[in-house]
Amino acid sequence: CTVMLEMSVRLINHGYHFTDMHAGNIILDSRGKPYLVDAYEIIPCRKITLRRAAALLAQAGSDFHLSDEELDPYLLRVDGIKKIGMLRRKIRSLILAFQKARVKRRVRRSFREGSFSLPLSSFSYRALVHREYSPDLDGVIEAHFENVARRRGLYKLQEKTQLSRVGGYCVKSYKKAWTPMPPYARRSWKGLLTLLFNGVPVADPVAYVLLADGKSMLITKALDQPDLDVFLWREYEQMTLARKRDVAKSLGLFVGSLHSRDIYHADLKACNIKVETDSLKFYLLDTDRVEQKWALSREKKLRNLMQINTSIPRMVNRSVRMAFLTAYCSVTGYDARDLFRILCKQKTAYEIVYR
Repeated sequence: CTVMLEMSVRLINHGYHFTDMHAGNIILDSRGKPYLVDAYEIIPCRKITLRRAAALLAQAGSDFHLSDEELDPYLLRVDGIKKIGMLRRKIRSLILAFQKARVKRRVRRSFREGSFSLPLSSFSYRALVHREYSPDLDGVIEAHFENVARRRGLYKLQEKTQLSRVGGYCVKSYKKAWTPMPPYARRSWKGLLTLLFNGVPVADPVAYVLLADGKSMLITKALDQPDLDVFLWREYEQMTLARKRDVAKSLGLFVGSLHSRDIYHADLKACNIKVETDSLKFYLLDTDRVEQKWALSREKKLRNLMQINTSIPRMVNRSVRMAFLTAYCSVTGYDARDLFRILCKQKTAYEIVYR
């Protein structure tokens, strides 16, 4: 990253723009001195604008999570651009756009044979299997439907979905989707990988299966961590105040990081979040309505906040809920008190949904 940023600043200050800045286009000699190759994308410019400078620096930093402290020394060295704050904001915006485009490409590629997915088929199904896993698909499918028939090992049993554990796997089966809707498990696979490729903790994807009768299945690695609502119900009253606030702040930062990347989970309830209690790491479940939008509306962000607010136990008091919002706003830039007032006003229109 340092080499690419250094090279980008040198290009800008010498009056050049480059539209293909990545590590594969830079080689190092035996002394570690960098050289640019594949330079056909270099464009000489009479004047380097803020937009072009931001585009080049964003390419160099798009694969890395750079803090302002790490990025600013390079920005200060760019000749002719004094609005460092504006340049930084533009770089951040472009980095996010590059990352979104990369995630979309990787998700799209997962639906065909490649480094991530291996297609498998039989007379009764077609499947995509994550190459890091080699499940006995026939055995897992048979065991899941036996669980459903015998009402054992079940997490959920509804008309649309059935969820059970088979060994180290969690298996979710879906009824046939209405035409022309895609299979439900396909949507879940897409949402799961959208989160995974964004670095959001999820259950490891194992396989997407489309059965001959139109039903579909999503197979993931099973997670043993408790659901967030269960964790709070069991342990909240025994926690110290500092521990309560740590949980709230960690959750606020987690949800804020989703929204800062324009990721929307349409069912962001506490029962769809698992928590690693020691490290306070959160995992998202139920991914069939997950999207990464080019711009996430304030209305959808408020909807997610309301879902969290109404799905955690009532015993969680106002000061702890405020700690959650304060941490959330430290990432998203909103005003915590303003959000708190809005959520309190809207709460009566929502059903309390914790178990």
